[in-house]
Amino acid sequence: MPPPFEGAAALGLTLRPMTDEDLPFVADLYASTRAEEFAAVGWPPEALRAFLAQQHDAQHRQYRRAHPDAAWLIVERGGAPAGRLYLDESESELRLLDISLLPD
Repeated sequence: MPPPFEGAAALGLTLRPMTDEDLPFVADLYASTRAEEFAAVGWPPEALRAFLAQQHDAQHRQYRRAHPDAAWLIVERGGAPAGRLYLDESESELRLLDISLLPD
């Protein structure tokens, strides 16, 4: 069996712990995952940004509260952030809480 994430490394992907400095990136990433869903709503861009920022903040807080010992990782490609990966491991399971990647 290959080492964990070996396939990702072969694609030029790396993982690193998320820091508070990554919050603007993960908020924008979250918004990109909801863009198609909200395209037809017709809200002004500022209202949509504010709504999605609020939704991201609520999700982030809930994940942290429910899974305090999880691994909060940033996926990088070529040294630039490309996504997020949240994993929670216990004695009996490895749970993928969330994975989001930039559309491009």
